[in-house]
Amino acid sequence: MAAITGSYLAGLFVAATPAHEIVNSDLRAMTSLFLWPLFFVSVGLAVNARELGGRLGFFAALLAIAIFGKILGCGLACAVEWI
Repeated sequence: MAAITGSYLAGLFVAATPAHEIVNSDLRAMTSLFLWPLFFVSVGLAVNARELGGRLGFFAALLAIAIFGKILGCGLACAVEWI
């Protein structure tokens, strides 16, 4: 929680500076190429499938729903952008 709060406050302080557009454009590439994948890897590493207690079917169904939802969400966003 402290990292989230600190990041939020740092963003607020940078946004208040006159050079916030330059900082924003410089950081955009780094965040999209490095920090977002790092965030999702850290979330994925926190998942413990062994805690499901042998309910492999439930885990497989949940994984299938997550993958289908990702494909559907990205597909809809792509389709809307092309229209």
